[in-house]
Amino acid sequence: MLTADQIMTLTDLTTRYTRLREKLEETRAELDTITTAIAALAPKGTTQVGDVKITVTTPGTLNIKALTMAYPYDEHPDLYTHRISTKAVRDTLAPNALTSFTRTGSPRVTIK
Repeated sequence: MLTADQIMTLTDLTTRYTRLREKLEETRAELDTITTAIAALAPKGTTQVGDVKITVTTPGTLNIKALTMAYPYDEHPDLYTHRISTKAVRDTLAPNALTSFTRTGSPRVTIK
C-alpha cells in the first residue's frame, strides 16, 4: 500500500515525466526534419562545415529472402549457420530450467 507521500511523489514524477516526454517527441520531430534537410543539401560522404563534420551515407540491408532463393542451402551450405531457437527453448523447457540462462536487466517503467 502506498503512503500519501509516496502517492504525491509518484504524481509529481509522472507529471514531470509526461511533460518531458512531450518535449522529447517535439524535439525528435524537429531533429528528423533537420536531418532530412541536411541529407537533401549535403553531398554523400563527409563534408566539413565550420567546426562540424557532416557524414551522409545510404545504408543498405541484404534481402535475405532473395539471397535464400538465389543461394539455396542445398547448394551453398557454407553460407548458412545454425542457431538455437529461443522460441523452441521456451516452448520445450520448464521455466525453472531457464532461470540459469536468463539475464535480468534494469526495471522497465511504462507511463501512459
